[in-house]
Amino acid sequence: MIVRSCAGVPLALRAAAIRLAARPHRPAARLARRLADPALRLGELRIGDLDVGRVLGSALRARPQAERDLAGVLASPAGGTFTAAEAGVEAGLSEDMAEELLERLVEGALLEMAGIDAEGRPRYRFHELVRLAAVTGSAGKTADRRLTAAG
Repeated sequence: MIVRSCAGVPLALRAAAIRLAARPHRPAARLARRLADPALRLGELRIGDLDVGRVLGSALRARPQAERDLAGVLASPAGGTFTAAEAGVEAGLSEDMAEELLERLVEGALLEMAGIDAEGRPRYRFHELVRLAAVTGSAGKTADRRLTAAG
């Protein structure tokens, strides 16, 4: 359960291991329960100077503005997969522009290919911890600004 909640990300696994080692009196099941809750997950993956949410947020903020904006719009609390066409509709972009930005996020290891749909189009999804960082961090605020401006 801990490994699954850490999405297999080495940095997250390291944070969880350090946290367990620093608190030998607490059972691993307690950490696993807390990591299972998406609202607590990034907070639990912070110990000392090691802060997985901060590292992922920094990686998102380092991307060009258009990529950050798209990530902020697409990183919904529900998660899920999406095509470039769906992403374009959500972000108010052409499918081609959305696909270009999505591919750049894939190249930056912030998004992953989730497969191919029935029509042969790639489907994308956020790495779970990146999605949480985008929802709770600055990329998520971009989505709020866009929705506020639109409505």
